[in-house]
Amino acid sequence: MCACADELILSDVQLNRDKDSQIVLNKKHGEYAIHLVDFHIKLPGCLIQIVSERTEKSFGITDSIHDDDGDLIVSRSAANFDKQNQTLNFRIHHAMETHLADVGLQVWMGALGMIDFMLDNVQLFRNKQILELGAGVGLTGIVAGTLTNKITLTDVGENILGLCEMNYHANQNIFQSPPHCFEIRELNWHKPTSIKSLCIPKPDIIMACDVIYDNDITNAFFQTLQILLNGDTYTKEGCRPSIVKVYISTEKRLNFTLEDLDITCKEYNHFLCKLSELENTFQSSLSVQRIDMEDISQFCQYNQTQQLEIWEIQKQL
Repeated sequence: MCACADELILSDVQLNRDKDSQIVLNKKHGEYAIHLVDFHIKLPGCLIQIVSERTEKSFGITDSIHDDDGDLIVSRSAANFDKQNQTLNFRIHHAMETHLADVGLQVWMGALGMIDFMLDNVQLFRNKQILELGAGVGLTGIVAGTLTNKITLTDVGENILGLCEMNYHANQNIFQSPPHCFEIRELNWHKPTSIKSLCIPKPDIIMACDVIYDNDITNAFFQTLQILLNGDTYTKEGCRPSIVKVYISTEKRLNFTLEDLDITCKEYNHFLCKLSELENTFQSSLSVQRIDMEDISQFCQYNQTQQLEIWEIQKQL
């Protein structure tokens, strides 16, 4: 994701553009058209009956927006189950293109890869306390709501958090019956005080999707992850997990550089260096491995590439 600050960046993820309805958010770097897009996600057999019952009971009007003229735009409860195709259909507000500083307003391939991994490993995520870093518009965390009722999504910036909140309310009918705990919190990786004041229950699983695209952001991400893995930022609620698992999905973005006269991915190489540093910091209490995407069933509609990877970090407490 190499680009100048004023260059518009387009995500590869573009589903059902012919069904888009648009609103516009006034952004610091200009105005972006926010599209309302259906994501059709096939469900594993173990979730079909449960999710079908939830959506049938709660289908109704849940989301309302106003257009530029002040007229009310009403969309029906977004998550609905297609029995014939056995897909759960989410309606997500997101941008198709933004400046580099606002890429969190888009949906990226790493989010879909993480969804595939979750739905292929239902027992790993079922009823777990989940913390997502860099949640963006919230698609991955919202899909996780089919598996657990304890989720905290974090990101930074009023517009990103507002869009995430909008998508949660539009799709909340897929969540387990109350009480469920779905929080959206601001977390700035560049401010350690923000991290230490997060005050959430200790997670069983931390996940992050497509956050590796800029070395400074990668450094801040690993600084945040190290603080979280140290375990000093959580409340005392609930049982203390013996192991925290971290899942990071990333897409290697290859570029030809004149400096190297070769096709490289410096951001990915920097990510591997930071992984190695994290291992050295925690030594025997932490392990890292890359998960083979070829072994994961595909539930989302997208063209999965060899550049898409998921990494697992396990930290003993």
